[in-house]
Amino acid sequence: MTGLALERGEIMSRDIREFGLGDIAEVGRFLVEGFGTANGGFASKDVLTWKYFDPRGGSEGMRGFVAREEGRVVGFVGICPGTFHVAGDVGREVSTLHMVDWLAEKGQGNVGAYLFLRSHRQGETAYVLGASVDARRVIAGGGYVERAGVPVFRKTLRLGHRLRVPGGIGGAARLVRDAVETVTRPRRRVAAPVILKRVDVFDHQIDAILQACEPGLVFSRRRPDLLNHLLRYPGKTLTGWMIERDGRTLGFALLAVIPSGRIRVGKVVDCFLPGRDAGDWHAAIDALTTELKAQGADVALACGSTDWSAEALGTAGYRRAYSLAFWLRDKRGLLPRHVPFHLTWIEADYAYLA
Repeated sequence: MTGLALERGEIMSRDIREFGLGDIAEVGRFLVEGFGTANGGFASKDVLTWKYFDPRGGSEGMRGFVAREEGRVVGFVGICPGTFHVAGDVGREVSTLHMVDWLAEKGQGNVGAYLFLRSHRQGETAYVLGASVDARRVIAGGGYVERAGVPVFRKTLRLGHRLRVPGGIGGAARLVRDAVETVTRPRRRVAAPVILKRVDVFDHQIDAILQACEPGLVFSRRRPDLLNHLLRYPGKTLTGWMIERDGRTLGFALLAVIPSGRIRVGKVVDCFLPGRDAGDWHAAIDALTTELKAQGADVALACGSTDWSAEALGTAGYRRAYSLAFWLRDKRGLLPRHVPFHLTWIEADYAYLA
């Protein structure tokens, strides 16, 4: 495969096995050192145990591979299995996966490539949401095609947060910009408000909402088991919500408030409504944003991968900040090409990282 040729002899001299509980401590140290981050919470024992060994539901399969040379960890890749659903096509599910914590020791590029290729055996398709320039070269050589850009929207909830961010005059200038934007992009009044009901555990209502989704949309599995897995994140930063109006359930959502330096980043991790009604989406986004502010968030971030979710974010006073590339590996053409994908922070480890 172009760009991913492997030296078989070298690979065979290394020990590559499924990630096990006994590997957690060493893999954690390897990831922290390799990624060179001062905040190693993403690779702590409790987070790695949750991420790779806590049940996600569905066909779990292998959740990661460790490469060792003479007993020393030289490579790792984590696998998050899932399923893509095609709305309106009863029973249509396509297995998928995305890779996280993918790292090879410097000079061990062939190990990284092998782990990359080996992971693909766990699903009919695979995807990447957002990638560095170097990673894009690798995934392009591995059969991924950039299918869409996922717009990320931002809204300032507390103007004063800029003054807590190091930056001197630059911080003050951004504060003025935020103030001007707040005045020029006010949120519109909601015609028919919704009520948010906090839940600690999602139940069968989620399946009913997913089954009611209008045809012409592809989305990854959001069954109760996966949502509850996210609620069990050790950092306790995620909360679950049912969206209701007049006693009727409209949809569900996940929110997160994540410390980042001296500010708190709020995320609409997911907002799922089975229909496309502009009023319903606007009401849901507005209520979720209000809740993020009540939880102490300084800014709010949300993904708007569909026209109707992007419109609702704009109506609620958000502005487009940047875009994440959505890369899909679907060599058998199992997923339709000309329908929108509902993609949010759930699709990667962005759900719990700032």
